[in-house]
Amino acid sequence: KSNSVDRFALCNCKDIQVDLHGFCDSSIDAYCACVYVRVVCQLGVKFNLLTSKCRLAPSQFHTIPRLELMSCLLLSKLIVAVKQAVECELELCSVFCWSDSEVALWWIRQNNKWNILVQNRVELIRQFTSTFHWSHVPSHLNSSDISTRSISLHKFIESSWYNGPSFLLKSIAEWPDQKICSLHSYAEEEQLSESLVTNIHSIQTGVGLVVDCQRYGSLGKLLRVTSYVLQFINNIRLKINNQELVSQELTTEDMEIAQRHWLKF
Repeated sequence: KSNSVDRFALCNCKDIQVDLHGFCDSSIDAYCACVYVRVVCQLGVKFNLLTSKCRLAPSQFHTIPRLELMSCLLLSKLIVAVKQAVECELELCSVFCWSDSEVALWWIRQNNKWNILVQNRVELIRQFTSTFHWSHVPSHLNSSDISTRSISLHKFIESSWYNGPSFLLKSIAEWPDQKICSLHSYAEEEQLSESLVTNIHSIQTGVGLVVDCQRYGSLGKLLRVTSYVLQFINNIRLKINNQELVSQELTTEDMEIAQRHWLKF
């Protein structure tokens, strides 16, 4: 079945209002971002796809919220590139970014300290889209969802991929406006404890000079690495004194000692 795409995204009217709208989504297989141009003129509202990008999900395991955050970062880079390409010819009124992930939006909006993988991506997203509007869109209205899963050609042609969601043809008052007001369990799992964040940055001596806490994405991994380092130091002391070395297997007590080591500072 053949399909035609209208390549002219604007209109011939003189007075027009031009906005950019970016959508992103993810699945366990892939994550995607797409950018549309919305034109308001005397003839009405016109909405067309400008560009899109899709990436395969990493082979190592990631939770869906983390993959959704990666799609937000992909959209951030893509929509900035589009904005720089078109603003020399057009005067853009606003730039909107849409995601159906409440957890990813919570990470972006809050100023908490997250685990390293989440924190790095959140900082990049904020850097790229500091002046843009991040909003929540229901999954069934998210145009980028279609590119994260397999679909027949017939359904793809009939989807909202080329023309975007229908709500953008309406006034702003009729757009989705769901407030993200509660901390989700997934978001909480990525948050570092306040006492650990405060004390990590104040460590100037000891194992803090050997173990770079910024490299580890979870508290458990940081404590295990710290435990091995402390065990290695202890074994060197024992060897110098010709004493028996301790076992290489970590115990609960080793982990508790490592945690107290970070917190006591």
